Amino acid sequence: MTKPEAERKANENPAASERAGTIAKLPSAKAADPANDAGPDADEAAPRRKVRIYSMPDEAYPDGTTVITDDFNDGNPFNERDWRVLLNAWVGFLLRVVLVLAAAFSVFQYLAQREETRVSETLKLVDLWEQDQYQGAQQALRNRLAELNRQYADEFPANGSDAEKAFYFRRIGDVAMTAEGGTMPLPEFEEHFGRLVYFLNRIAFCVGENICSEKVSDAYFADYAVSFWRYFSGYAAKQRKGGNPNFAKAIEEYVKDFEAKTAQ
Repeated sequence: MTKPEAERKANENPAASERAGTIAKLPSAKAADPANDAGPDADEAAPRRKVRIYSMPDEAYPDGTTVITDDFNDGNPFNERDWRVLLNAWVGFLLRVVLVLAAAFSVFQYLAQREETRVSETLKLVDLWEQDQYQGAQQALRNRLAELNRQYADEFPANGSDAEKAFYFRRIGDVAMTAEGGTMPLPEFEEHFGRLVYFLNRIAFCVGENICSEKVSDAYFADYAVSFWRYFSGYAAKQRKGGNPNFAKAIEEYVKDFEAKTAQ
């Protein structure tokens, strides 16, 4: 297009001519980018972003400092080099040890208190055993059995088996529970005998239910209970068959448990 023709078209459409001049004055996108102005060496001149070599986030302290955790940390705080992490680890460990020891001491104290309570209950029964009514019952039984043993001394199987001796003692016990068993009237003796059965049942139940101390009870009453049962186990069996199925049941169980312990 010749210059005269351009001037003629510009005069015909002044708005289009104005837009063309404005576009010509705008800078290009490439010229506005400083990186392009810097040339091909701009990538080498600009500092590269350093790649972080840590895979876990840093632990931040209130004072703004951090503990860097790297890929080689095995998660054990005792392997840390930072003294604050080590201090926290050891304090936590010692706290756990103290808690375990405190719990063990509490259990020991509880068990000791339980045993002390059981001993106290047993000593109450010992005091009751020393009262006149039970001392009189023991004396009445002792006198009756001693008299019968003198009467039947010739029949005692000194060299016999355990079964023969057991039969002899049961026979003496059966005779003792008859009117011919001694000088004391039978109703009076039965009253003493009932007190002894009640008391030994009470001891056996107290030990069996872990209310009384087994060790203290055995020391005070086991020998007497074994001797009592040796004489009167046959009489107890007759009473059970006669309508009293639980007669002296606790005494029998206590004696069996004691003999099993002593046999070990």
